[in-house]
Amino acid sequence: MRYFIVTDIHGFYTILMKTLTEAGFFDCEVPHKLVILGDYFDRGKEAREMQEFLMKLLEEDRVILIRGNHEDLMMDMLEDFYEIRFDILHGLSHHARNRTFDTALQLTGFGKEEAVRASGAFLYNIKHTPFVRTIIPQSVNYYETEHYVFTHGYLPSYEIGQKHTILPNWRDATEREWYRAKWLNGMKVACIDHSILPDKTIVCGHFHTSYGHSVINKNGKEFDTDAIFDPFYAEGIIALDACTAHSGKMNCIVIDD
Repeated sequence: MRYFIVTDIHGFYTILMKTLTEAGFFDCEVPHKLVILGDYFDRGKEAREMQEFLMKLLEEDRVILIRGNHEDLMMDMLEDFYEIRFDILHGLSHHARNRTFDTALQLTGFGKEEAVRASGAFLYNIKHTPFVRTIIPQSVNYYETEHYVFTHGYLPSYEIGQKHTILPNWRDATEREWYRAKWLNGMKVACIDHSILPDKTIVCGHFHTSYGHSVINKNGKEFDTDAIFDPFYAEGIIALDACTAHSGKMNCIVIDD
């Protein structure tokens, strides 16, 4: 199987289409699937277009969806919306800062004040979107092939001091352990904490690849004119998040496995 892997697409539908076209996804003549390593929305302004595209891929069985921390954030917001809706409205909640609320507004067509004033109708509408009803439930914490493990942040780990180590039974980790793993900087855990898998490469997103190029490889700054947002390769890891909202680019790698 040929896998086209992208991550942290964050509602940038136009950039995703350009990236996949250049990578040859739409013209590929061998069995292939798109693997998206989480964070489908919450930055760009093309949430509806992205939702439609993801649903089309699901219907055609052409995609593997990995659940990211922003998918968890959406479910958290829906659970707590009544209690925190005024904080969200006034920008005092991380759901406003992380643009979770903005995605919900895009997908429902509600305005900010209308969503707070008519909370019941707003929640009903967002809970019945394809994103919440179909896309999130069909996403998984990881996908494994013979030589690779695809996930969002990194694999579930235990922490001693500032050092993380992959759990020996990471496949059987609890949802809470996976929740925390989605926030990890995989490049740090792999290259600084020296925790990798002995027989597989972890392919992940979540954290901007300029961190790996700058901090680990000492090449450029993280967010300056010389920042490098290309895929980051090291022993046991491939990191892909190009921080599209900042860089304007999106990484896609192709793996046959």
